[in-house]
Amino acid sequence: MNKILIKAINENIQHMEPCYNLELFTDDLYNGNYVDLIGNAYNIFAERVKEVPLNTWMCTDTMVGLYAYFFDGQFVAISWKPYRKSAERLFWESEELAQWVKKFIDSLLQEEYNKPILIENIEDDVDACLTRLLNWKN
Repeated sequence: MNKILIKAINENIQHMEPCYNLELFTDDLYNGNYVDLIGNAYNIFAERVKEVPLNTWMCTDTMVGLYAYFFDGQFVAISWKPYRKSAERLFWESEELAQWVKKFIDSLLQEEYNKPILIENIEDDVDACLTRLLNWKN
């Protein structure tokens, strides 16, 4: 890792926060395909993936700049977004670390989307079933 980057991380580590920018990771790891986490999986992602703002500023209504990302306490990537309407780019420390994070996201997807949704009474009307399915949480 670059000495300047190490210094910036050390100077800003106290500002580490949960990362809610799942889309940044999934766009990169899943080749632009839409991937979303539901329910508690999204919160688990944010608990284990942390971000540290290294050099950021407000551009109109959007925070932009340079961020460092950590997974389970280990530095894995940086991102760069120079202005509001630009695409944010993710730069991995290594391909191995990228695959480690992808495996974690895959496990969350597996856990969330393979849970059965049970309908107790097959004679329930369609509206009641749809309402339960749409409001289903863990």
